[in-house]
Amino acid sequence: ELLLEAGIDDISARLLLLREHLIAKLEPLGFNFLPIAPGCLPSGICTATRRADAGLGAEALFEHLAKHNIAVSCRHDRAGTAYLRFSPHFYNTQAQLDRVAEVIAAS
Repeated sequence: ELLLEAGIDDISARLLLLREHLIAKLEPLGFNFLPIAPGCLPSGICTATRRADAGLGAEALFEHLAKHNIAVSCRHDRAGTAYLRFSPHFYNTQAQLDRVAEVIAAS
């Protein structure tokens, strides 16, 4: 009911806006985001690695974010590379995403 009340098209637009906002905040902090696969519809989900020279790696940063009550997922590919998966939803605010960037920048 909540999704229908908010409107699917509006939710979709909001998710893409939040995705763009998060990427814009985290790229300067050394994050490289996986592109949206061809043929896939975009969503708010962002998956990224962090350059080795940019600070904490994905696994340590996952722990750091958890200590600050920020929920992200740490995933690994078949080669063992660690990625952080950010999954903002339409009810998240840009201020919450800004806080994610602030906590990362302070790590």
